[in-house]
Amino acid sequence: MNDGALFQQFVQIAEHRSFTVAARKLNVAQPWLSARMRRLERQLGYALFTRTTRRVELTEQGEQLLPKAKAIVAALREFRETARALGSAPSALRLGAPPYAGQLEITRRLLTRFRTQATGFRLDLNVGWSRDLLEKFARDDLDASLVLGPWPDEGFERLDLKASGLEIEMHVSDPLAGRQLTPADLAGRDIRVFTRSLNPMLFDHLFGEIAACGGRLIETGSFWSQDEPADDDSHALIGFCTIFWQRMAAEGRIRRPVDGVAPVAFSLVRRQQHLAALDALWAIAQTLVADDPTVGGEDTPEAAVQD
Repeated sequence: MNDGALFQQFVQIAEHRSFTVAARKLNVAQPWLSARMRRLERQLGYALFTRTTRRVELTEQGEQLLPKAKAIVAALREFRETARALGSAPSALRLGAPPYAGQLEITRRLLTRFRTQATGFRLDLNVGWSRDLLEKFARDDLDASLVLGPWPDEGFERLDLKASGLEIEMHVSDPLAGRQLTPADLAGRDIRVFTRSLNPMLFDHLFGEIAACGGRLIETGSFWSQDEPADDDSHALIGFCTIFWQRMAAEGRIRRPVDGVAPVAFSLVRRQQHLAALDALWAIAQTLVADDPTVGGEDTPEAAVQD
């Protein structure tokens, strides 16, 4: 029971009276969260929740433990902040980032400016996928993170650095190659996509409408396909706008934007707290967005398509 994330997860379920909503807020799978709570209940020797098909309620023991759990979550955060402040080493900023973040120009510019302008601080970079980063936030192991796509609103501030839409990569001879695409155009087609477990909220945002229209989503096991493109006209590949992957189009292949799928943002997020190192990074990011018209905006379809 020495896992601080357990207390945070218990508090989320109790506050929302729903495992489903809590799992969505924490960006974790609902069965995994339920298993975590059952394990906690076994350790305690009594139930914390009464579960029905419609609602989750706290038991009497759960009601009594909720304020204690909230106090533990707050105390753990305060302890870690104080411990870092008392250290003799330069104040460290614990920044999360997805594995692909280093490929993005905006990331390189942001971190270069931080290292040259905020010389009194040290940067500790933590690499992980969205679910891993959220768990680190829950354990108070992160101060801020770079993220792609949807992110829980509760308890976070967000600064969008760049926005981009969804594209489909295909052979130039494909019947759809010369037209603007909609999710309905992809009905019955195999679409290579990244594995949902890497970023469930982004996956559902990008591909939910395509699946609803009858597109067949083929999860590749990575965030973007590493396979050689197929020339089969019935086989499309997922590609993002060039601001993200900068992947060179294979000979004879183009990308087409998909209407009807809202753009996704590459953003900097932080807990609603103020640390000197974090405020310095946030100010630099705000300056980048304000000073550079290519930062903070959305790519147009014309700029994104590679003919």
